[in-house]
Amino acid sequence: MLELEGWWEVKTLKLYNSWLIILMLSLGLVACFGDDDDPADPDEDTTAPAAVGDLVVLEDQTTLTSVTLSWTAPGDDGNTGTAEAYDLRYTTRTAGRIDWEGATQVGGEPNPGAAGTQESFTVNGLNPVTEYSFALKTADEVPNWSAMSNTAIDTTMGGLLVAKGNGARYALVHTETGEDLAYVNHDLTATIEHALGFQGRKVLILAQGQNSFDAAIYSCDSFTGDNLIQISDDLAMEASALDGNPKTPVVAFAASPTFNGWDNIYTVSENGGAVTQLTEADQQFALGRLTVRILEANQPCWSPDGSRIAFRCAVREVGTDELYRHDTICVMDADGGNLTPIYWRQQIETAVFRTPCWTADGSYVAFIEDNPTYENGVVFVSMDTGNTYNLWNTIDINDTKPRALAMDPWHMRMAVYYEFAGWDDIWLTDLTTIGDAISASTPVELTDNGAVAHQYDDPDWAPWSPQFD
Repeated sequence: MLELEGWWEVKTLKLYNSWLIILMLSLGLVACFGDDDDPADPDEDTTAPAAVGDLVVLEDQTTLTSVTLSWTAPGDDGNTGTAEAYDLRYTTRTAGRIDWEGATQVGGEPNPGAAGTQESFTVNGLNPVTEYSFALKTADEVPNWSAMSNTAIDTTMGGLLVAKGNGARYALVHTETGEDLAYVNHDLTATIEHALGFQGRKVLILAQGQNSFDAAIYSCDSFTGDNLIQISDDLAMEASALDGNPKTPVVAFAASPTFNGWDNIYTVSENGGAVTQLTEADQQFALGRLTVRILEANQPCWSPDGSRIAFRCAVREVGTDELYRHDTICVMDADGGNLTPIYWRQQIETAVFRTPCWTADGSYVAFIEDNPTYENGVVFVSMDTGNTYNLWNTIDINDTKPRALAMDPWHMRMAVYYEFAGWDDIWLTDLTTIGDAISASTPVELTDNGAVAHQYDDPDWAPWSPQFD
């Protein structure tokens, strides 16, 4: 009996030790693995995807009502694996970062690709002529959400004018309603002229330079005036006129070296950099039966396809002692080649031509002619036939002649600036062609400076047009 009791005690001890070992092993496993994430177990995954840092706009795919964005896919855990979902949101005209909770969710975002995949997505249903700010977050399957991405800003296409306001301000004007979409102070002094850059994203400004009294070219963000940079050197040249290319962020401008005072035409990126000279003083070309040389070239204007530049060119006949400076309107390629005069007069010593611009389809170049021998007015030159059409009286308002022209890049329509005693406003006139002939409707007032207490001076239309791509 005692032997049996001893045997039972030994058996019980062995069983107790076995369970103790199992318990200790279990506790050890928990200690080793219980605090680590298991990516296969959503309940244990606490690592969020990385934030997208390269959200950008594909500018050449922007339309009236859509914007296309591109970015690099993060991973499920940081930049590893494949995430589960995107949340893309936007606000309008927001400087800096988006207020995420107050932003509009897009919906319909694509499923994420593997980490490193190049993603793109088009946001539809937007309003024309509106600046939007976009941002993105990424989620895994838990979901753990990433931090917000960088902000990408874009402006949808549509009718947009920039006009000089009071002091150093400029107005961005909706061309259908005349509404001020923005009234911006860019902190420059002695501003002379404004133009809209590529797709309306930048405003180009001609103003007194920061290093001298000579004028320089600047660019800034259209709706805010932020990111102001100087893109021409006022110590090397004095700028006098400018225009933005409709197909690429390049500026054509007229400027003179500070030591001789004669303008030539140059190009430079909207972001600054190397300057390219297109015309040269004393450059010769044929003007009818005469050979003339360039005194100066200024007031450049890009064609709708960005391949040519129309400009005013003051010339003097070669081989004579003639002192008169003759104005002509010329066209050249974007690189300065194939310089061709398209308009001049025989008695041209008294004629002055101003603000050349192209119709939306590139068929005509229009400009203002001031000529004591003839009645002042607006001239259209057909680029197909060379025929000229003088709209001497059609677009006069209250017996006041136009001071500047800006052509609608979307339709056969023109903005006309009049300088009246005590006020400055912009009017619109529709253009009609029958065969080669062109005519203009009676102008209709677009802006009302009496309602907003600021002037609208020297307008420039946003230089892009998908209508004629």
